Amino acid sequence: AYKNTHLGSIKLSWPDISVVIIVKNEVANLVELIPLLLRLEYQGLFDIHILDDASTDGTQKLINQRFGEYNQIHFHSSLTGFSIGKKQQLSNLSKIKTQERVLFTDADCRPGPKWLSSMACQAMHHDILLGYSPYYESSGFVNKLIQFETALTGLMYMGLARLGFAFMGVGRNILYTRKILFTSTNLTRYKEVLSGDD
Repeated sequence: AYKNTHLGSIKLSWPDISVVIIVKNEVANLVELIPLLLRLEYQGLFDIHILDDASTDGTQKLINQRFGEYNQIHFHSSLTGFSIGKKQQLSNLSKIKTQERVLFTDADCRPGPKWLSSMACQAMHHDILLGYSPYYESSGFVNKLIQFETALTGLMYMGLARLGFAFMGVGRNILYTRKILFTSTNLTRYKEVLSGDD
């Protein structure tokens, strides 16, 4: 509904936002994702928080060596030393100093340069923003099937949200205020489910 082509004409006070990625053994994806995040075209302030769920593939070493000079990148390793799952990592975010608005993505996503702006232009008016993340387009029937399923899921959850019956969002493109995120009972209600920050 809010196309990137209109962002240049919007005059607003851009909110400060923290981009959050919860990772486990995602070195190959982070090598591609982090440079894209650093090149985001955004007029406000934003930082990047990487919450590591006890990776064993050298994630922390990669962040320190390749991106250590960037002050806006913050790496948070698992305090327990063993995997606790995405839900618990999300709960631990309450102990980390971030901006008031947190925007989630996944390590295997590849956001375009206007992604943050397109979400932020509505962030001042809403406590939760649902985003859509299309699947990569390539040749083959299976890819077309996955794209169709992704589009259908997006139509369902966003359409029903518009009608006042929100039932889900996708963790790779969703924005919350900290107040909403940490006062919700959903983090504790489904704490036995390891995966899913949706």
